[in-house]
Amino acid sequence: MKLNFGVNHVIYHLGDCNIEAEVYLYADNDKLVVSDVDGTVTISDIGGHVNNFLEKDYLHDGYA
Repeated sequence: MKLNFGVNHVIYHLGDCNIEAEVYLYADNDKLVVSDVDGTVTISDIGGHVNNFLEKDYLHDGYA
């Protein structure tokens, strides 16, 4: 893919359906904060924060 830094608008063609999306390309030295506010990735919100601080895995099965 020939992506530009920042937002890139893409369209996926699936049969008769077109799906529009945005793909972001960040620089190697950009910093990101990822937060799981509703517990979809971690088993529980508080446990996710505490175990992340302790460098322990506290994710639902199937998440990297």
